[in-house]
Formats: sequence, structure tokens, C-alpha cells
Amino acid sequence: MSRARRCISRVLVAASVSTAATLALPPLPLALTGCSDMVTFSQQDRDVALQAYNQGDYARAAGGFRAALRQDPRDYMSHYYLGMSTLQLGSYQQSIVAFRSCLETQNVTLAGKEDDAIRAKALDGLAQAIVKSDAADVEVNKVEQAARSAKGPAAAREFFVLAKVYRYRKLPDMALDYYNHATLDDPKNFDYAKEYGLYCEQLQQTAKAQEALRQAYGINPRDTEVIQALQRVGVVPGPSLRSKADLAQPPFPKGPIPELDIDKVKETFGLGGGSADEATPAANRTAPAAAAPRSIIPRD
Repeated sequence: MSRARRCISRVLVAASVSTAATLALPPLPLALTGCSDMVTFSQQDRDVALQAYNQGDYARAAGGFRAALRQDPRDYMSHYYLGMSTLQLGSYQQSIVAFRSCLETQNVTLAGKEDDAIRAKALDGLAQAIVKSDAADVEVNKVEQAARSAKGPAAAREFFVLAKVYRYRKLPDMALDYYNHATLDDPKNFDYAKEYGLYCEQLQQTAKAQEALRQAYGINPRDTEVIQALQRVGVVPGPSLRSKADLAQPPFPKGPIPELDIDKVKETFGLGGGSADEATPAANRTAPAAAAPRSIIPRD
């Protein structure tokens, strides 16, 4: 019996004993100890396999990662490096399976759920394996069917893989379409929006780049690459994320300074033609002197 099966059997026995008599708990620590040993052996196998991988011995590395997975099938890191090893060996179908397993097992552990870096690398490795596979068209059809039948983040992930596949195939129109689908189905995914925006900028699709990069900036405003890309496409990062054209401009008009309209100035300040009194501003005009009162004493 394998170590994994022995561990599962111990857990089941411990659970049944606990149900029969709540005070009879000694088998439970024994089961947990066996599982802990199993994880330890998995990590040891993975460390040895990583050394072989870093030395370029991909065949030995693949064997080591398989041994680690026999001990702990939830080891998403071993799934990922098994995919990378088989990718280097040209075993693309095995690589596809390994990357898929990595993505699925990441969802069953807390560390896996939070490891966005490995998730992004696994998606990229999956796309490369599909492109290089002898059955590439069949694999692409499988991904498309999965994307169309799923919803939300699950669909977005498949659309994102398709975008990367067509990007590697140098078909930018198809890639852009699938990137757009991915960002629409999972609008809170930073990696999707960022890669879409950077790819649009690379293709000089400025309007699309601005939209995608704004979306990425809204999710993570501290990413240096996104900030620099926004500046390159004419958007000033900040709380309002306004375009440069929307910012306050200097008070000077654009282009040559217009000529002064003398007649309009005279009309504004009351300096137009007419008598000298009319040409004087009202505020500065002198009031006419009052007429002397007539004498009411009769003359002799």
C-alpha cells in the first residue's frame, strides 16, 4: 500500500473511532503525524528535483517531481515544475496536463490561492505547450469550448489562455479579442488587464491601451510597469486618473497672440468717437455747475 493510501486510511480510522467514543482520540494524532511525514517526503523529493531542473537535467527533474506528487498530489509547485520539465523535453501533452493540474490544485490550498506569480507562469506555460503541441488545433478547440461553457473567472481564464496562444501565433487581432473577453469576464483580475494594456501599447492601440491600463491601475495603483505605461500613452496616474489634456493649462492662448482690437477697447471703456466729454469715462466726468438762483427782489 502506498504512503498516500496509508495516510488516508489512518484518517478514516481515526474519524470512525472518534465517532464511536469521543474520548478515544489517540489514533487521530497518529494519522496527522503520518500525513505530516508524507508532506515532508514530498518536499524532499521536490528539492532534489529542483536541483536537477536548475542543472538542466530535465528528465531526472521530471522523475523527481512525479515522485513528490505521489507523496502529495496537492503540491502545485511540483505540478508546475513538472510542466516546465516536460515542456523542455518536448512532451507537450504531458506538459499541458501538468500545467492544468497546477492551476486546479492551487485552488485547494491557501498558499496556492495567494500565489499569483506561479498562476501567471502556469498559464503562460500552458499556452506555450498548446502552441507547440502536434494537436494544437484540437487543444485550442478544447479551450474555446471550455471558455464558452463557463462563466465569470473560470471563463476569463480560458479566454486569457486563448489570447496568449494567438499572441504566440502572431495573430494580434484574435489575441486582442480574447484579451478583451478575459477582462470583461473577470474585471477585477489585475494580471489580465495589465497584460492586455501592455500588449495594446506594443501594438500602438492607444485608446485600448488607455482603457485596459486604467482598469489595471484601479486594481493595483502601485505597479511600476502600469504607471510607466500610463504615462507613455498620455495618462497621468493619480486619484482622478485624468488625461493630460484635462489638466489645468497655462493662461496663455495656444498659437500666436492675437492683435489688439483698438475699436473694441474704445467701445469697452467709452473711448469711442464724439465730443471730448463723451470720450471721457463717466466716472471721471465733472458734474456741471449749478445755475445761480434768480433774484426775487423787484427792481426799482
